[in-house]
Amino acid sequence: MEIFELLDKIRNRPGLYLGTNSIERLAAFLNGYYFCRKSFEFPSSKQDQIWFAFQKWVQKKYSIRTSQSWSQIILFFSIDESEALENFFRHLEEFKNEHYHLDDS
Repeated sequence: MEIFELLDKIRNRPGLYLGTNSIERLAAFLNGYYFCRKSFEFPSSKQDQIWFAFQKWVQKKYSIRTSQSWSQIILFFSIDESEALENFFRHLEEFKNEHYHLDDS
């Protein structure tokens, strides 16, 4: 399963994948996803390459130069974990519209 398909599934049913609406749980889940892919030596896809640009995109969006992760940045500018998760998915759509086209997948 490609990263954007997985994120769509999580967006639709976050409780199923994360247990609760939490951006930090999402970040941990995605770290596990990429750890598994690397452990089984799955090749990096075009979607993966696009996803890896999300960190710099978030930093630019918030005008921040930091070593904090995309999830920590979004959480800092949100009221709580639940709002941060909503903000993440809103930002993800904006990011995908700028960087990802279905005909390029």
